[in-house]
Amino acid sequence: EAAADIDAKLKTTTELSSDRLTIEAGFDLANQSAATGAAARRHPTKRGVTAVFDFPLLPDASTWGHKYTHVVLDKPPGQVPGRKRPPPNAEQLERAFVSDVAEREVDERQAGTGGPDKSGREFDCNLLVPTDLSAALSSEPTGYDVAQRYDMTVLTLKDAENPHNNFILMVDEDSGTVTYHTLWTRLNLSSGRPGKEDEPDSTIAKVAVQEEDLIAMERVVAEVDDDLARKHGVGEYEGAYGHDGSDDDDDVFGSSSSKAAAASAAAASDGGEEKKEHAADDEMEE
Repeated sequence: EAAADIDAKLKTTTELSSDRLTIEAGFDLANQSAATGAAARRHPTKRGVTAVFDFPLLPDASTWGHKYTHVVLDKPPGQVPGRKRPPPNAEQLERAFVSDVAEREVDERQAGTGGPDKSGREFDCNLLVPTDLSAALSSEPTGYDVAQRYDMTVLTLKDAENPHNNFILMVDEDSGTVTYHTLWTRLNLSSGRPGKEDEPDSTIAKVAVQEEDLIAMERVVAEVDDDLARKHGVGEYEGAYGHDGSDDDDDVFGSSSSKAAAASAAAASDGGEEKKEHAADDEMEE
């Protein structure tokens, strides 16, 4: 019953947050607070709480061409009994990969009378960390070890009928701006345990970004970049412009901004996509 009540409250909150009148009222309140000064920036429900500052909130165009997921570790990898290798540090975990993912069968008796929840799928996976951090920060191929094995649950945070409710916020106090990026999924890594003793080491190498990859990224960034929307005929510009971003009068729009956005997207890709090769496979090829 408690779980059903929570689900009902979450559904109500989601419906209210996506209601047009509620959204417009929120903008009116924000604009009124900004116009009347900090003294009027009071929290709508918590007495005595006022805003310290307010920043413009915009989509993060520099990362919009990439997909982000929220990864939750219930317990970071620790020291494995009988092994001399120290547990991975924070810098190694920042460059970690989820690998060797295999879907697990879910017992319907454990998942509930309705069977497995379609929004959450169960997997086994390995968490790989670099053996050489300096190599991981470069463009060179890098060796990775299995730090720990986990049960992994994939949760969908966004469905087709509702707007986004989960975001990454990036605060830049120097420039006085806040940007956001949407989150579609969450990975819950639980029941951490040592990996298999015979698990082969892995090598992760980077490949160069291809032109079609950059074009695909630009088309995604066009959701929040008007110049790229014109260039690729996205949204309100669909069918109005050619692939070169020009209309019937051969007027060119936003060439410098589009190139800058493309360069930013290329830089954010950190050298391109990743591929993993098992050391065991390399030995077989030799």
